[in-house]
Amino acid sequence: MKHQGGFQTLADEATYKNTIRLASIRSLRRRLDDVLLLAFMSMLLVLSITISRTLAEVMIFVAPLAIIFLILLIKRKDLLSLALYIIKPPIASHLIKTLKQAGKSAASLNATFSITPKKENSQVI
Repeated sequence: MKHQGGFQTLADEATYKNTIRLASIRSLRRRLDDVLLLAFMSMLLVLSITISRTLAEVMIFVAPLAIIFLILLIKRKDLLSLALYIIKPPIASHLIKTLKQAGKSAASLNATFSITPKKENSQVI
């Protein structure tokens, strides 16, 4: 005899419901972590602009934040979806298309972000 939802036993149904609950809790925790990280990065950005007086000083503070943010975007694509709420939709859709193309193969991603050393000129002048 099958119970509600096609489960064989009530224990199977309870296990399924608990699994769904745990998955949604994990998803919410991940989102909360992303929101807190974005809030922290925004706070640091505002603080750096408040402290500094010139554009050069702002860039000294902002450049490391931007690098950290880009690394996090590459590692966690959930953070990208949160960041795109801030950006206008046409730019966001372009970024999504670009990241999807780059994410299709590891080789293309490595080619995009790799830094090749310059070849030394062997001629002596």
